[in-house]
Amino acid sequence: IDNIIMKKVLFLIIVFTVSLNVFSQDGKQITLKRELQVEIGEALNLWYLISPESPNQYSVDRCIFPAFSLTYNHKINQKWWYGISAIYNYNREELFDNKDSYHSSVYRSNNHVFAAAPAIKFIYCNTATLQMYSGLQAGISLITAKIIRSKGEVSNGTNIGFWGQLIAFGINYGKDFYIGAEAGFGYKGMLNLTAGYRF
Repeated sequence: IDNIIMKKVLFLIIVFTVSLNVFSQDGKQITLKRELQVEIGEALNLWYLISPESPNQYSVDRCIFPAFSLTYNHKINQKWWYGISAIYNYNREELFDNKDSYHSSVYRSNNHVFAAAPAIKFIYCNTATLQMYSGLQAGISLITAKIIRSKGEVSNGTNIGFWGQLIAFGINYGKDFYIGAEAGFGYKGMLNLTAGYRF
């Protein structure tokens, strides 16, 4: 009987030790990491109609400088990261009226855009030096505008709006320090260059 009890105790000790080893390995795999990433995007250049009721009027939104953003990401497991992005860009919106075939400017708005956007990233290829991923950043923006009307009137204003960027494909190369690029759709444009540090 003592021999049977000793075998059971030994078996339980082995199972307990193996379980601790497995859990510790899982803990190592899910060890939280962080990254700080700088992004430079070519930003948006969109044409769109202002209103169906005013088919002669259209607006052109041109980016004067690239969009700059700083993203802090936190790793939650081998595939998913979450974080927040701080974004700035300067663009110019101009409203035109092409009534009677004359393209006359109605007003020009010089806009400074500041945005804060929660970010999420899914990594589907992850090696020691290469990561490929998709992601989404979406939040609110604060726009400060200087509006110059065709009659010479100048006014200033602020506005709250939506800001978003869908990252269709991203790639990073490097271990701790890395560089990369992102292709996507949104207010940072179709192409972004990235550089960052993981710690």
